[in-house]
Amino acid sequence: APAARGARDEALVDALFVVAAAMSRTPGLVSLDAFKALPPVASLRGGLPDDLSDDEIADAWAEAGLAPSAPADKTAFTRAWLALDQLYDDDLMVEARRPPKKSRAVEE
Repeated sequence: APAARGARDEALVDALFVVAAAMSRTPGLVSLDAFKALPPVASLRGGLPDDLSDDEIADAWAEAGLAPSAPADKTAFTRAWLALDQLYDDDLMVEARRPPKKSRAVEE
């Protein structure tokens, strides 16, 4: 069986960018809301101490040099994605693959 893709896999980052850009209003750019809605990010979000918080996601967005309302191009998207991966000691995709906790449901 092929190895599972890690968060730093270029093909995975490319695919996530395409999906997030398709979910955004500005063609070819990614909004913070679309970034938060990507399945690996959404699966880790929640209100528990070990869950990914909206503040942590916003911090990763800011680390990429973006204001909350600013859309990301591919370079900024990649920087934000890698900043999130660093929060998980380069294991974001390993964590995202774990079965969801009942309390991990994101409350809108």
